[in-house]
Amino acid sequence: MIYFTEECLDDLCSHIIRPTEYTYNENYENHEYRTVIKALRMLVERQQDFPESRIEFMNNDQLKDEYRNLFWIALNLDKAHSSGYEISEKLFRLFQAI
Repeated sequence: MIYFTEECLDDLCSHIIRPTEYTYNENYENHEYRTVIKALRMLVERQQDFPESRIEFMNNDQLKDEYRNLFWIALNLDKAHSSGYEISEKLFRLFQAI
């Protein structure tokens, strides 16, 4: 059996990417960098089928700080590539724009 909250169902139906509180850093100020980068990959993948998809949990300042971790960027580019060249290219261009 799978349990989920009403907010989770609303996000799913609205194509919103919003990580749980579990993914916050130790100070509960921002999400961990790996979560931010993974969310960007998920966004690019979801926008293939649902262009209205969006992320609802971070601001641009956090994104610029999180962008510095090259390991997680490389890992998610590799995962995006397994979804197809077009998705990995879009994710790469998104990282370049940050």
